[in-house]
Amino acid sequence: VGETLQEQGLTSRTIRIVKSGATMLCRASRYGDRQPIGVLGRGTVLGSFGLLGRAHPHTHVAILEGRYCEVDTTVLQALGLLDDRLFLAHVAQAVALSVESQADWCQLRHVEGVTRQLAGALLQCSLRVRLPSQSTLAALLNTTR
Repeated sequence: VGETLQEQGLTSRTIRIVKSGATMLCRASRYGDRQPIGVLGRGTVLGSFGLLGRAHPHTHVAILEGRYCEVDTTVLQALGLLDDRLFLAHVAQAVALSVESQADWCQLRHVEGVTRQLAGALLQCSLRVRLPSQSTLAALLNTTR
């Protein structure tokens, strides 16, 4: 918990698949402060931008104890998986689910009323992760506990 699993601006040479646990998705503002933008859990692929040779657009910080399957991209290349349509389709599906989840979290910040925000956050978390702490939810919703 608290470990940075992926850092914004760096290009990863590994991919990690979240088997259990949850990560806080954060993005550094132009002023340098890190702002939470979502929570992702089981099935999330970390490092997918590295497969394209691109830097990560956000940071993932572990917020719950978890387990991860980590594979070096050179191993994926040696096995021919980076040219395998089925493998790439699975990675694309995981990225699409991540983007969809990020959009849902973004919408929650604009919902009127803390009660409605909390209800939406609980629903969003229940889909793929164990509930994070009150302070984590408060940071995500830009409110106080």
